Amino acid sequence: MPMLFILLIGCKPKPMTYEKAEIKEKNETANYEINIEYPVFSGPGSKQLNERISSGINTQITGLKNLENDLQPISPGVLTGEFKVWYNNYQMLSMEMMFEKAVPGTSIILREYQNQNFYRSPGNKTFFESTSSATKDAQSYTELRETVKKAWRASHEDLPCEFDDETSIDHFAFDADNVYFFIDLYSGNPICQWQLVSIPHHNIAALMKPELESFLSLGLK
Repeated sequence: MPMLFILLIGCKPKPMTYEKAEIKEKNETANYEINIEYPVFSGPGSKQLNERISSGINTQITGLKNLENDLQPISPGVLTGEFKVWYNNYQMLSMEMMFEKAVPGTSIILREYQNQNFYRSPGNKTFFESTSSATKDAQSYTELRETVKKAWRASHEDLPCEFDDETSIDHFAFDADNVYFFIDLYSGNPICQWQLVSIPHHNIAALMKPELESFLSLGLK
């Protein structure tokens, strides 16, 4: 009876890649302008990631158009958006999108950050929705929050802003060396809106879930 030998070769997972796309729209009748750059990903896990990005952009565009309808201004409303992506072999991927919205008829500029933090391993695709989903447990989340609070106070002690118990630390992204937290302390003073706090990976890696901790130790680029 013939014997059949099968050689099993491990296949390296296909990397996730991305290309830059743009939304440019100018409507002189409705008096608004939109200029947004955003990434379009391809590869495993990309469909869900692209849907999240698209949803966030659509929310911003709808908000601008609603302002135009409500205020009916002389000056146009302008929405701009740009992005940054950091990754490690596209298994751990962190993305930041920053939107600036010039409120029509005023000199006010509103800023908002949206972040996606994505981990992919064989058979597992996980989005870290917030710092509470990225930390090991509730105690680690509390320790992380205090660490971010102290780091903010150390670098922003001259600002008339307050980091209180309601302040969110759930907007965050990674690069090769640091974890960046985008802290919104706006309470009527525009200077307090979206403060940036950076903390080296090694200072907080022990508070993170094992899969996230391992990728932080390798670094992203």
